[in-house]
Amino acid sequence: MIQQLQRQGAELAALADTIRTGLEQAEATVPAINASLARLDSFGIIDHEIDGPTIYCRPRGFSSDYTDEFVLYRAGLVLPAGLGATFWDANEYAEYASRPYGEPAELKDRFVPYSDCPPVVRAMLVNHAGELIQKLVADVRVLGS
Repeated sequence: MIQQLQRQGAELAALADTIRTGLEQAEATVPAINASLARLDSFGIIDHEIDGPTIYCRPRGFSSDYTDEFVLYRAGLVLPAGLGATFWDANEYAEYASRPYGEPAELKDRFVPYSDCPPVVRAMLVNHAGELIQKLVADVRVLGS
């Protein structure tokens, strides 16, 4: 039993190292992606915003014992700034989410560049970067039609 636990512990440590290395490699690509996104303005693609999924939520204060107010981060892509997250008070986000269909999003004022996001948000954001870029590509195709 002890040997099995030691082996499982070693396997878990190796997997954790693989995840950490993979995340570091993924995070290292974001500055190059953001530089490419910034260059899209030369094609006339400016002021474009894509709202992604909620990737992190936490109590507004230091502990959930002291408040029932929450803030959340949503994956986002705002041109020309690039990949990052939008920062919301949960109540403000509920109002935003219930806006009339077709009403344009205003994400710029809430946008947090990738490099300024907390580490946990950056780690979650790389998981959604490809999806956001695919949405941008689809939008550009529609605009170019």
